[in-house]
This record gives sequence, structure tokens and C-alpha cells, in this order.
Amino acid sequence: GQGAELAPRQAIDDWSPSQVAHWLDKIGAELDDPARGGAAASKLEEHGIDGHLLLSMAPHDLLAVVAPSLESAAPERYKEAEQLIGEEQDALRAIIMENPVDFWEWRIAHRRTAALLQLGMSTAPRVALFYMLGVERRPLFLVVGP
Repeated sequence: GQGAELAPRQAIDDWSPSQVAHWLDKIGAELDDPARGGAAASKLEEHGIDGHLLLSMAPHDLLAVVAPSLESAAPERYKEAEQLIGEEQDALRAIIMENPVDFWEWRIAHRRTAALLQLGMSTAPRVALFYMLGVERRPLFLVVGP
């Protein structure tokens, strides 16, 4: 309906390995070996691949952990999975850019600005705060609230 509010989403950075496995299933990256059942989820758990790592890993690195033999066994399927994961990671980053849930997500999406603000807060905190109040209001409100 028109007045319905969307449920608040969890910060992608806070996803557990099982949530990353669910995301891989949801996007259609069929990486599990049916004979071994749930191998992708167990490998994500084993290696501690959570939402933070998902956002920082290249698709081929993620595939090397989850499906190490896929590239040699099925090169076409590997390329499709690599492209799909890359596109879906970009979509997650776009969601973060558009509407970060917290300061840490904002920081992932705006690495340069976050680094400059961090440097500014350590060298000239008053100037950095005035800059945040005048120009970059979003991260300030994510930290202290509206």
C-alpha cells in the first residue's frame, strides 16, 4: 500500500556467513555440489566470510574459497558465476551508497571522504565538524541521529 513502510534492512557489513550463503543462493549462483550438499555454506562458515569480507572480496577470490575446483571443472560456469557475483556485489554497493544503514556502511561506500574526515578529526577537529555540518551531513547524522 501507499502508507506501508519498508522493514529496516540489516547492515550488509553485519551479515553472518550463513546470510552470505543465503545471498549466494538468492542471486542464483549455483555453487553447491549436490553430492556434497551445502558445501558453499560450510566453506563460507569455515573461512569466516561475512558481509564485511563479501564487500571487500573480488568475485574470483570468493569463488576460490567457495568453489575452488569450479574454474578447472567447468570454465563456462565459473565465468558466469564470476560475472554474476561481481554484478550483484556492485548492486549491494549501490544500495549502500544510496541508503546506508549506519556510519560503518557509509564509510564503506565513501572511503575517500571517510579517510579525509578521519584525518580531519585527528588534526583539526573543529574544522572537520564544521565541514560535516555544512557539507557532509549524512555521516554526522548516522553517528549522532537526526
